[in-house]
Amino acid sequence: MSLRKGATYKLLFGEEEGERISRAQSLAVRAGTVLQKVIKQLAPYAQYQAQLKDPSRHRILRADIIINDLAIELKLGYMFDTKKAAKEVEDIQQFARLLSVREQREILPAICLFQAESQDDMKAFKADTEGVMMLNGTDLCSLLGIEYRDVLNLVRDSARNMINAQ
Repeated sequence: MSLRKGATYKLLFGEEEGERISRAQSLAVRAGTVLQKVIKQLAPYAQYQAQLKDPSRHRILRADIIINDLAIELKLGYMFDTKKAAKEVEDIQQFARLLSVREQREILPAICLFQAESQDDMKAFKADTEGVMMLNGTDLCSLLGIEYRDVLNLVRDSARNMINAQ
């Protein structure tokens, strides 16, 4: 048994099942990038992948989308571990503060949990989101003037193409 690609999954589940799980995990990770590309294609007028240097921490902060007065961190799913979720909230809040100063207007921080369908889904994002606008995919698509179903269909089609290419 080769333990190179998907080593842990192969060790735990065997060669064939481990390979299948490894491919699914890889696809899930890439789906978030595909989501960003699809949205950018359908709504090219928004600003994407904005970066600002945080002088207090000597690092680069990013927002996936800036539209109107919102700096948005985009997530395909909605379940994250507590540490990662808290860091996402902290970073988008700091990004919005820095951009507000630079633009001399109020920019609000937002996190979009694209696949969240209910308030219970939103609660699965395990962080204190006070002061952060929480959006789901329907909300974001409405802001961007695009169809939620169109985005989902294009992401799914792209994922299927990636599966077939493997």
